[in-house]
Amino acid sequence: MNSKKIQTEIAAAVSSAQQISKEYDYVPYTIQCEIFSFGMLLWELAFQRVPYKDMEISEIQKYVLSGKREHLNFPSSSYGVEKEYGNIIRAAWISDPSLRPELSYLFNILENLSSPFISDRSPRGLNPKRSDMKVTPIELPPGGDTEFDLDQIDFILPMMRLEDGISAHKIGDRKKAFECFEKHAEINNKVAKYWLGHYYWEGYVVDKNLGKAVELFKEAADKGISNAQLRYAFTLSDKNSPLKFNLEEFVKYLTMSADNGNITAQFNLGNLYFNGKLGISKDEEKGLSYLKLAAIKGQPKACAMLDELKISYFVF
Repeated sequence: MNSKKIQTEIAAAVSSAQQISKEYDYVPYTIQCEIFSFGMLLWELAFQRVPYKDMEISEIQKYVLSGKREHLNFPSSSYGVEKEYGNIIRAAWISDPSLRPELSYLFNILENLSSPFISDRSPRGLNPKRSDMKVTPIELPPGGDTEFDLDQIDFILPMMRLEDGISAHKIGDRKKAFECFEKHAEINNKVAKYWLGHYYWEGYVVDKNLGKAVELFKEAADKGISNAQLRYAFTLSDKNSPLKFNLEEFVKYLTMSADNGNITAQFNLGNLYFNGKLGISKDEEKGLSYLKLAAIKGQPKACAMLDELKISYFVF
């Protein structure tokens, strides 16, 4: 059992883009690695196998970093929970660590998934009234997934990747993009919530709902998404916004976005402090520091402003 746990942890570590990059540079171990590991644990419980059993560490690295995973081909069962269970594992295995849902959310889905099978008399036991229900045993043939009898497999279509939804948005396929963002928002993906907020704000595919858009922007902003921090800040100053303008809140979220590397936020915050706009105390030094950060990354308005002032971008 210990060896299984060790191999699971190894697989989790090597899979995370925050743990090992494609050049195998060191990056600190984070909670996202634990989320992947949790997915591996669920896979082990379902399939009763050691993950990547016949592979060396170097092989696991290449395999996982290329986006490949252990199989999720569940045989059919009278319980009918395989699809949802598999989606939990898939969410934990998303290649981009920042897109993986929080553990608390995955736990909640698991609890909801198990609730129909919990006995009223025994909180942790299977309901005796359902004793006539049978679970199809999971028997895996040797040699991997390709040896399954295809007629016996209930194939599960994977959820569209969030990156594909963003690509669909960029080429104008808003219906496809919206459906993707909505699905990922349902599993608590913070980036998807930002994009979903954008669709509700603009009225793309769905009717405009500014109140819902603002809620989604703030939720994503509080989870650290810089674009959402910027959008939430500016919804406070938008004449159509359901929110009242609050200068302190506006500066707070604009600063969060700027400090998170958003060049549009850096320019706006720099301009705000340098010129003392909106009644904020003028602070040229602070304003210039944000303007230079934006200009170094090529933000055109910041570059033009510093050029006019004859101030070098690179001297702090």
